[in-house]
Amino acid sequence: MVAAIIPNWNGRDFILDCLKSLSELRYPPERLQIIVVDNGSSDGSQEAIRRVFIDMEHAGYEHLQLIENAVNLGAPAAYNQAIQCVHPECEFIWKLDNDVTFDSQCLTELLNIYDRDGNINIGAVGGKVLNVRTGGEDPIGARLKTPPRLWAKIVDYVYSGQAEPQLSHAEEVDMVSGSCCLFPKCAFDANGLFDERFFLYYDDTEFCLRLKKNGWRLFVVTDALVYHHGYTSTTLIPACRLYYWLRNHLLLGKCYFAGVERLLFYLVHVLNLPWKFLRIVHRYADGQYALVAKTMFRAYCDFVVGRFGPCPEELRKIA
Repeated sequence: MVAAIIPNWNGRDFILDCLKSLSELRYPPERLQIIVVDNGSSDGSQEAIRRVFIDMEHAGYEHLQLIENAVNLGAPAAYNQAIQCVHPECEFIWKLDNDVTFDSQCLTELLNIYDRDGNINIGAVGGKVLNVRTGGEDPIGARLKTPPRLWAKIVDYVYSGQAEPQLSHAEEVDMVSGSCCLFPKCAFDANGLFDERFFLYYDDTEFCLRLKKNGWRLFVVTDALVYHHGYTSTTLIPACRLYYWLRNHLLLGKCYFAGVERLLFYLVHVLNLPWKFLRIVHRYADGQYALVAKTMFRAYCDFVVGRFGPCPEELRKIA
């Protein structure tokens, strides 16, 4: 039995497509639990989800649950809420973004690796993520960089086909793309839940690296096809998104490194600040020096004083 857990915040059309795709999987409906956590949406998502759940119940889906939060608690908090509501008989937890759909055999392909190689301590399995908007491919996950680059960026995102398969149709990675990731429930029992301080971005990276440090192996099954429909921009990053990336990358380093390596991580970041500022301004923020400076200053200050959670209000209003 598998529990699919999905957070949603003002993504009405995306979540409806995701639920429709779940209902079209070639998988017994009585063995699939679906938990949606709505983080205070104001676009009518809750009512639309309830209507879809009624149709799914008529189609034989017995385990459907909508958790409605009054405010946006963040993605990792939503996932943790759902995990605590998972049916006792569930052996696997399928972490999904609300803006993905799947090939009808996707879940079966993900589960097959556990059946085929069940004795090698697999902690997570992801699929091949195709970007519907760009027509290209999203990263399937990431691998740890080698020193000294490890202390600057920690991981390097990878695409399918960049390495020879370690198992049949599967590549081993150090972090699986969080948009579609199947975990055995025992991985959470042994390693805890997602770190809610991240609020958005890097929470899945931190959990995967935690699994890796604790001896679990992570794979991507390239035959499991996932379609990503959400919009991401590489030319203009809103201040809010930039804030999360900067602050949470520092938090990721704090979680992953210890002792001398943690000191090296912070030292490299301080030395790289001028280069990072210029790179963001010219590659991502279209020359907006003041915006990037303000966002970087707030992100680093909030990390130093331990202020996590949602992005500051003044940055949410800036695109």
